[in-house]
Amino acid sequence: MNFTKTTFFTFCLVFLVAFCGHYKFQVNNILTQENTIQKEIPLVEPEYVNTATIPVMGTANIDVPIDIDVPLDVPLDIDVPLDVPIDIPNDLSAPTKENQTIVIDPGHGGYDPGKVGTGKNYEKDINLKIALKLKTFLEEHKYKTVLTRSEDKDLDSFPDKFHKREDMQNRVNIINESNATVLISIHQNAFAQPTAKGAQVFYYSDQSPGKTLATYVTESIHAIADPENTRLIKSSMDYFILKSSNIPGIIVECGFLTNREEEQKLLSDQYQSIMAQAIGTGIINFLENISMQATNESSNESSLSLG
Repeated sequence: MNFTKTTFFTFCLVFLVAFCGHYKFQVNNILTQENTIQKEIPLVEPEYVNTATIPVMGTANIDVPIDIDVPLDVPLDIDVPLDVPIDIPNDLSAPTKENQTIVIDPGHGGYDPGKVGTGKNYEKDINLKIALKLKTFLEEHKYKTVLTRSEDKDLDSFPDKFHKREDMQNRVNIINESNATVLISIHQNAFAQPTAKGAQVFYYSDQSPGKTLATYVTESIHAIADPENTRLIKSSMDYFILKSSNIPGIIVECGFLTNREEEQKLLSDQYQSIMAQAIGTGIINFLENISMQATNESSNESSLSLG
C-alpha cells in the first residue's frame, strides 16, 4: 500500500495485551519489532483503556498475527439496530370476526312440527323466528352466519316422518361443509308437568369446547333473558347433530311450550329478540375468549422464536 502522507494505525492496546500471544510489525519486509506478551495478564477495565498510534512513512506492510482462543461456551452479544423490521408469520395471528362463522340450526321444519304447545303452537315456527333474529344479531356484530334452513321446510328428499334421519344427516352435512367455528341448534322444550319452565343448554358429553360454549351461553341467558332461571348446562350423548358435527356445538332449549305462561313469552316477538340477543352475546363472549387465548399463544410463540 502506498502512502503519500503520514498514516496512523490505531490499535487498542488492551485488545493486544489480552488476546495476542505475540505480534510483529514489518516494514518493507524488514522485522522492526517483535515481542512476546504473557497471556496471563488480567483484563484492564474499560474506563482505563487508552489507545496508541503508530506513524508509518512511505510504503509499508504491517502484519499483526493474532491468536485468540475463545471457548465455545462464551455467549456472544449481538447488537441489533432498533429500526430493523421483524416479520411475524401471518399464521400466528389470532382469529378475527371476519374468519369466524356460526352455523345456526333452527330445529325441525316442514312436515316435522317438533313440540306442540298448549295453544297448539309449533316449535318449528318459534325455532325459525329466534334463529333469524340470532342471525341478524351476529351479523350486526360482523360475524358470518350459515343457516341450515331459512324457511319452513325440512331437509328430506321425501318429506315424511320415515326420512327424519336423512333430514338430520343433511343438516350435519351443511354444518361440516361450512368451515364454521361453532354450531347453535335452536329448539323448544316440553314436559308432562306444566310447571316446568326455563331455558337450558345441552352439549355433547365428549366435547370440552362445547361445554365451555354452553357455559357462556347459559350465563348470558340468565343475565339477559331469564334472571330467575337456575337451570344448569347438561351433557348428552343422544343428540345426533352434536355427535356427528366436527365443530363445537350446543342445543339451546329456549323454554317450555307446555308451560302456558312461558309459551306466550316465546310467541312474543320482543322476547324472541331478547332470547336471540342473550344467545348471541354468549356466543360472542366464547369466541372472544378463544381469540384472546390464540393471541396469547401467538405472542408466546413469537417470543420464543425471537428469543
